[in-house]
Amino acid sequence: MPRNAFHSLRRLSTLDVSNNTIVEIGRAFVDMPELRYLDLSHNHLPAVREGAFKSLPRLISLRLDHNSVVELQSDAFQDLDSLESIALTKNGIPVRPNNSDYLNFPTNSMPYLFFPGRRSSARPSATCQASRSFAWTTT
Repeated sequence: MPRNAFHSLRRLSTLDVSNNTIVEIGRAFVDMPELRYLDLSHNHLPAVREGAFKSLPRLISLRLDHNSVVELQSDAFQDLDSLESIALTKNGIPVRPNNSDYLNFPTNSMPYLFFPGRRSSARPSATCQASRSFAWTTT
């Protein structure tokens, strides 16, 4: 997607681009200050890169489920200070990715993380909440 593809839609609060053939988001969603819900599910995204969602201060829900994601860069979710839920199920994300030991989530109060191999609506651990990051572990 082109950089700042939705930049002119600065007051947009909900964006559903699910069920497309998107393979790269680049910086298409940067600087959308009113965006609260972003649905990128059912696309063909292989990775979520650092800064992909930069400057989305009000985003509370991000759906990345049902993609082809095999790589999550550690700062892919930086600056998402209002994020409450993120869906990553039905991807190819390994239990412990080789590229990063930690995913740095922007807030210590994110109530829901939907992730492969874990219960839906599982809350991050107290350690995760205190450190503002999600540690990859195997159980």
